Amino acid sequence: MQLLKIYYAYFSPGNTTEKVVSHIASSFQNYPVESINLTDYATRQEDYYFKENELLIIGVPAYGGRVPAPVVDALRHFTGSNTPVVLVATYGNRDIDDTLIELKKNVIDKGFIPVGAASFVCQHTFLKECAEGRLMKKI
Repeated sequence: MQLLKIYYAYFSPGNTTEKVVSHIASSFQNYPVESINLTDYATRQEDYYFKENELLIIGVPAYGGRVPAPVVDALRHFTGSNTPVVLVATYGNRDIDDTLIELKKNVIDKGFIPVGAASFVCQHTFLKECAEGRLMKKI
């Protein structure tokens, strides 16, 4: 399959998840890249349709080992057509627990095919001393 476009969607109140997924998306240098900021309430209410020759990268922070509720609601507006998806979870040095599993469950019945997943330790949003400086310097 030849990819034609890369999308990255993220929920990132502390901006660390956005930095991680935008960095991943930027590695696709020969493709048009578009971002979807799910941190914004109005953006979460829009409907999104993705084709099979597009790639979606979804990034979320782990909240108590779970996908944040606003993201679960937003994903109800996402529809794929055998669209490959990469799942990304960030966490503040605790654990992602079931975040990636839950994220997968929220996309596979909507026409997406998970092709990869990753988790990244980042500085905690509220407890700055937890994993302090763990966000990659290059980002």
